[in-house]
Amino acid sequence: MELHRIFVTQRRLRNSAQLPALIREVGLSLRVPPVVLGELEDGTVFIIDGHHRCLAYLFSGRDSLLWGEYVLCPVDHQKAMFGKLTDPSVIRRLLGE
Repeated sequence: MELHRIFVTQRRLRNSAQLPALIREVGLSLRVPPVVLGELEDGTVFIIDGHHRCLAYLFSGRDSLLWGEYVLCPVDHQKAMFGKLTDPSVIRRLLGE
C-alpha cells in the first residue's frame, strides 16, 4: 500500500514521543502491530488505527507498507480526513509544529 494514497484521520498525534522508538523498530525491521486502514467503495484509503506507525514507516524512508504490515478493511462510511499522510503540511500538523 503506497503511503501517498493514505489519508490521516487525526489532527495531531496523541503521543509524538512514541515516534523515535517506532522509527528505530521499523528501521531494524522489527515487528510492529499492523496498521488498520479503511477503504471506501471509491478506493479512498484512510487510517483507522496506526498514525504513529505510518509516520514511522515514512520517516524510515519507506514509500509503502508491505503485505502483513497493514490490514485493509472495506468500509461504507468515512471518518473526517485531514489530508494525505505524505503532505508536508499534514505531517507538521500531526507533529504539532
